[in-house]
Amino acid sequence: FGICVLSYTNVAREEIEERLGNNAVGKILLGYPHFIGTFQSFFDTFLALPWLRSNGFSVNMIDSDIVLSDRWNKLPYNIKYGLKMKRKDKKICTYSKELHKTRWNCNGKIEQAILRVIEESQNEGNFTFEEMILYAREALESCMDIACGLQKRFPFVFVDEAQDTNSIYWALIQNVFQKNGSVSVQQRFGDSNQAIYDYFAEENVGEFPGDNPLFMSKSHRFDDRIAKLANTVAESQQSMSGTVNKFSTRKVC
Repeated sequence: FGICVLSYTNVAREEIEERLGNNAVGKILLGYPHFIGTFQSFFDTFLALPWLRSNGFSVNMIDSDIVLSDRWNKLPYNIKYGLKMKRKDKKICTYSKELHKTRWNCNGKIEQAILRVIEESQNEGNFTFEEMILYAREALESCMDIACGLQKRFPFVFVDEAQDTNSIYWALIQNVFQKNGSVSVQQRFGDSNQAIYDYFAEENVGEFPGDNPLFMSKSHRFDDRIAKLANTVAESQQSMSGTVNKFSTRKVC
Protein backbone atom coordinates (compact mmCIF):
# COMPACT_ATOMS: atom_id res chain seq x y z
CA PHE A 1 0.00 0.00 0.00
CA GLY A 2 1.02 3.65 -0.37
CA ILE A 3 0.85 6.91 1.53
CA CYS A 4 -0.83 9.84 -0.22
CA VAL A 5 0.29 13.37 0.73
CA LEU A 6 -1.61 16.23 -0.90
CA SER A 7 -1.03 19.98 -0.81
CA TYR A 8 -2.57 22.99 -2.52
CA THR A 9 0.70 24.53 -3.74
CA ASN A 10 3.88 23.26 -5.35
CA VAL A 11 5.87 25.16 -2.72
CA ALA A 12 4.46 22.94 0.04
CA ARG A 13 5.08 19.82 -2.07
CA GLU A 14 8.70 20.81 -2.73
CA GLU A 15 9.34 21.42 0.98
CA ILE A 16 7.96 17.97 1.87
CA GLU A 17 10.11 16.33 -0.80
CA GLU A 18 13.20 18.23 0.34
CA ARG A 19 12.79 17.21 3.97
CA LEU A 20 12.05 13.56 3.14
CA GLY A 21 14.98 13.39 0.75
CA ASN A 22 17.49 14.00 3.53
CA ASN A 23 17.41 10.41 4.80
CA ALA A 24 17.13 6.90 3.38
CA VAL A 25 13.73 6.12 4.88
CA GLY A 26 12.29 9.37 3.63
CA LYS A 27 13.54 8.76 0.10
CA ILE A 28 11.51 5.56 -0.06
CA LEU A 29 8.35 7.61 0.43
CA LEU A 30 9.14 9.66 -2.68
CA GLY A 31 8.61 6.69 -5.02
CA TYR A 32 5.95 4.15 -5.94
CA PRO A 33 3.48 3.20 -4.47
CA HIS A 34 3.44 6.49 -2.57
CA PHE A 35 2.28 9.83 -3.96
CA ILE A 36 3.31 13.32 -2.88
CA GLY A 37 1.91 16.17 -4.93
CA THR A 38 -0.70 18.87 -5.40
CA PHE A 39 -4.43 18.23 -5.59
CA GLN A 40 -4.32 19.18 -9.26
CA SER A 41 -1.60 16.67 -10.09
CA PHE A 42 -3.39 13.94 -8.12
CA PHE A 43 -6.72 14.50 -9.87
CA ASP A 44 -4.97 14.74 -13.25
CA THR A 45 -2.86 11.60 -12.79
CA PHE A 46 -5.41 9.23 -11.28
CA LEU A 47 -8.75 10.54 -12.55
CA ALA A 48 -8.92 13.07 -15.38
CA LEU A 49 -6.14 11.82 -17.67
CA PRO A 50 -7.16 8.13 -17.66
CA TRP A 51 -10.80 9.14 -18.10
CA LEU A 52 -10.12 11.44 -21.05
CA ARG A 53 -7.94 8.87 -22.81
CA SER A 54 -10.48 6.12 -22.28
CA ASN A 55 -13.02 8.40 -23.98
CA GLY A 56 -10.86 8.92 -27.05
CA PHE A 57 -9.17 12.23 -26.18
CA SER A 58 -5.46 12.75 -26.66
CA VAL A 59 -3.96 15.14 -24.13
CA ASN A 60 -1.48 17.60 -25.56
CA MET A 61 -1.47 20.47 -23.07
CA ILE A 62 -2.88 21.31 -19.64
CA ASP A 63 -2.38 25.02 -19.02
CA SER A 64 -5.14 27.52 -18.35
CA ASP A 65 -3.32 30.67 -19.42
CA ILE A 66 -2.00 29.38 -22.76
CA VAL A 67 -5.13 27.44 -23.67
CA LEU A 68 -7.49 30.31 -22.81
CA SER A 69 -5.42 32.76 -24.87
CA ASP A 70 -5.49 30.41 -27.86
CA ARG A 71 -9.26 29.93 -27.61
CA TRP A 72 -9.87 33.65 -27.25
CA ASN A 73 -7.81 34.39 -30.36
CA LYS A 74 -9.87 31.87 -32.35
CA LEU A 75 -13.18 33.56 -31.55
CA PRO A 76 -14.64 35.65 -34.41
CA TYR A 77 -13.83 39.35 -34.10
CA ASN A 78 -17.46 40.42 -33.67
CA ILE A 79 -17.94 37.89 -30.85
CA LYS A 80 -14.84 39.11 -29.02
CA TYR A 81 -15.93 42.72 -29.49
CA GLY A 82 -19.32 41.95 -27.98
CA LEU A 83 -17.71 40.17 -25.04
CA LYS A 84 -15.32 43.05 -24.42
CA MET A 85 -18.23 45.47 -24.37
CA LYS A 86 -19.69 43.34 -21.59
CA ARG A 87 -16.32 43.37 -19.79
CA LYS A 88 -15.59 39.74 -20.52
CA ASP A 89 -12.17 38.37 -21.40
CA LYS A 90 -10.42 35.08 -22.23
CA LYS A 91 -11.45 33.54 -18.89
CA ILE A 92 -14.88 32.94 -20.36
CA CYS A 93 -13.42 30.37 -22.80
CA THR A 94 -13.66 27.37 -20.48
CA TYR A 95 -16.27 25.17 -18.88
CA SER A 96 -17.51 26.69 -15.64
CA LYS A 97 -18.59 24.50 -12.70
CA GLU A 98 -20.15 21.96 -15.08
CA LEU A 99 -18.97 20.29 -18.27
CA HIS A 100 -20.34 21.78 -21.50
CA LYS A 101 -21.46 24.94 -19.70
CA THR A 102 -19.73 28.32 -19.75
CA ARG A 103 -19.76 31.44 -17.62
CA TRP A 104 -22.05 32.96 -20.23
CA ASN A 105 -25.59 32.43 -18.96
CA CYS A 106 -27.55 32.41 -22.20
CA ASN A 107 -28.22 30.11 -25.13
CA GLY A 108 -27.47 32.58 -27.88
CA LYS A 109 -24.94 32.86 -30.68
CA ILE A 110 -22.16 34.06 -28.38
CA GLU A 111 -22.40 31.06 -26.06
CA GLN A 112 -22.50 28.67 -29.00
CA ALA A 113 -19.37 30.26 -30.43
CA ILE A 114 -17.57 29.87 -27.10
CA LEU A 115 -18.65 26.24 -26.74
CA ARG A 116 -17.51 25.51 -30.29
CA VAL A 117 -14.04 26.97 -29.63
CA ILE A 118 -13.74 24.98 -26.39
CA GLU A 119 -14.74 21.74 -28.12
CA GLU A 120 -12.29 22.29 -30.97
CA SER A 121 -9.52 23.04 -28.49
CA GLN A 122 -10.21 19.90 -26.48
CA ASN A 123 -10.31 17.79 -29.64
CA GLU A 124 -6.77 19.06 -30.25
CA GLY A 125 -5.86 17.84 -26.76
CA ASN A 126 -5.75 21.20 -24.97
CA PHE A 127 -7.40 21.63 -21.56
CA THR A 128 -7.51 24.15 -18.74
CA PHE A 129 -6.77 23.16 -15.15
CA GLU A 130 -10.41 23.85 -14.27
CA GLU A 131 -11.66 21.50 -16.96
CA MET A 132 -9.41 18.71 -15.70
CA ILE A 133 -11.09 18.97 -12.30
CA LEU A 134 -14.51 18.71 -13.94
CA TYR A 135 -13.44 15.62 -15.89
CA ALA A 136 -12.03 14.13 -12.71
CA ARG A 137 -15.42 14.59 -11.08
CA GLU A 138 -17.16 13.03 -14.08
CA ALA A 139 -14.82 10.03 -13.85
CA LEU A 140 -15.74 9.46 -10.20
CA GLU A 141 -19.45 9.85 -10.82
CA SER A 142 -19.35 7.47 -13.77
CA CYS A 143 -17.16 4.77 -12.25
CA MET A 144 -17.04 4.33 -8.47
CA ASP A 145 -14.58 1.47 -8.89
CA ILE A 146 -11.95 4.18 -9.37
CA ALA A 147 -12.46 5.34 -5.79
CA CYS A 148 -12.28 1.75 -4.50
CA GLY A 149 -8.98 1.22 -6.31
CA LEU A 150 -7.45 4.42 -4.95
CA GLN A 151 -8.56 3.61 -1.41
CA LYS A 152 -6.82 0.25 -1.61
CA ARG A 153 -3.63 1.83 -2.89
CA PHE A 154 -3.69 4.77 -0.43
CA PRO A 155 -5.03 3.72 2.99
CA PHE A 156 -3.19 6.70 4.52
CA VAL A 157 -4.03 10.21 3.30
CA PHE A 158 -2.48 13.42 4.63
CA VAL A 159 -3.50 16.90 3.49
CA ASP A 160 -0.90 19.63 3.98
CA GLU A 161 -1.68 23.38 3.89
CA ALA A 162 -5.34 22.40 4.30
CA GLN A 163 -6.38 26.00 4.95
CA ASP A 164 -5.94 26.78 1.24
CA THR A 165 -8.00 23.87 -0.07
CA ASN A 166 -11.24 25.00 -1.72
CA SER A 167 -14.62 23.31 -1.50
CA ILE A 168 -14.36 21.75 -4.98
CA TYR A 169 -11.18 19.92 -4.04
CA TRP A 170 -12.61 18.88 -0.68
CA ALA A 171 -15.67 17.38 -2.35
CA LEU A 172 -13.53 15.35 -4.73
CA ILE A 173 -11.28 14.13 -1.94
CA GLN A 174 -14.27 13.03 0.11
CA ASN A 175 -15.67 11.17 -2.90
CA VAL A 176 -12.37 9.38 -3.49
CA PHE A 177 -11.51 8.65 0.14
CA GLN A 178 -14.96 8.11 1.59
CA LYS A 179 -15.32 7.85 5.35
CA ASN A 180 -17.10 4.52 5.00
CA GLY A 181 -14.41 3.20 2.67
CA SER A 182 -11.16 1.39 3.40
CA VAL A 183 -8.98 4.42 4.19
CA SER A 184 -7.37 3.92 7.59
CA VAL A 185 -6.15 7.47 8.23
CA GLN A 186 -7.17 10.82 6.77
CA GLN A 187 -5.42 13.73 8.47
CA ARG A 188 -5.41 17.46 7.66
CA PHE A 189 -2.74 19.97 8.63
CA GLY A 190 -2.97 23.73 8.24
CA ASP A 191 -2.97 27.20 9.72
CA SER A 192 -5.91 29.55 9.13
CA ASN A 193 -3.62 32.52 9.68
CA GLN A 194 -1.54 31.54 6.65
CA ALA A 195 -4.44 31.15 4.21
CA ILE A 196 -3.78 32.56 0.72
CA TYR A 197 -7.23 32.11 -0.78
CA ASP A 198 -9.90 34.77 -1.18
CA TYR A 199 -12.32 34.54 1.75
CA PHE A 200 -15.02 36.24 -0.28
CA ALA A 201 -14.93 33.81 -3.21
CA GLU A 202 -17.74 31.25 -2.97
CA GLU A 203 -15.72 28.53 -4.67
CA ASN A 204 -12.96 28.89 -2.07
CA VAL A 205 -15.06 28.11 0.98
CA GLY A 206 -13.30 25.03 2.27
CA GLU A 207 -13.83 22.65 5.17
CA PHE A 208 -10.96 23.62 7.41
CA PRO A 209 -10.31 23.14 10.26
CA GLY A 210 -13.21 20.66 10.49
CA ASP A 211 -14.85 19.13 13.54
CA ASN A 212 -12.95 18.79 16.84
CA PRO A 213 -9.57 20.02 15.59
CA LEU A 214 -6.39 19.59 17.60
CA PHE A 215 -4.82 23.03 18.04
CA MET A 216 -1.06 23.41 18.28
CA SER A 217 -0.80 26.89 19.75
CA LYS A 218 2.90 26.95 20.59
CA SER A 219 5.25 28.11 17.85
CA HIS A 220 8.97 27.28 17.69
CA ARG A 221 9.57 30.02 15.13
CA PHE A 222 9.38 32.98 17.53
CA ASP A 223 9.14 33.89 21.21
CA ASP A 224 6.25 35.32 23.27
CA ARG A 225 7.03 38.91 22.29
CA ILE A 226 6.28 38.19 18.64
CA ALA A 227 3.35 35.94 19.54
CA LYS A 228 1.62 38.73 21.47
CA LEU A 229 1.97 41.09 18.53
CA ALA A 230 0.77 38.47 16.04
CA ASN A 231 -2.30 37.59 18.12
CA THR A 232 -3.65 41.13 17.69
CA VAL A 233 -3.93 40.75 13.90
CA ALA A 234 -4.41 37.00 13.51
CA GLU A 235 -7.45 35.77 11.56
CA SER A 236 -7.87 32.80 13.88
CA GLN A 237 -9.33 33.32 17.35
CA GLN A 238 -6.87 30.79 18.76
CA SER A 239 -4.09 32.59 20.62
CA MET A 240 -0.50 31.61 19.96
CA SER A 241 2.44 31.44 22.34
CA GLY A 242 6.13 31.43 21.54
CA THR A 243 9.15 29.58 22.86
CA VAL A 244 12.45 30.75 24.27
CA ASN A 245 15.13 30.61 21.57
CA LYS A 246 18.43 32.22 20.61
CA PHE A 247 16.64 35.36 19.42
CA SER A 248 14.74 35.90 22.68
CA THR A 249 17.51 37.97 24.25
CA ARG A 250 17.60 40.43 21.36
CA LYS A 251 16.07 43.83 21.91
CA VAL A 252 12.87 44.72 20.05
CA CYS A 253 13.25 48.03 18.22
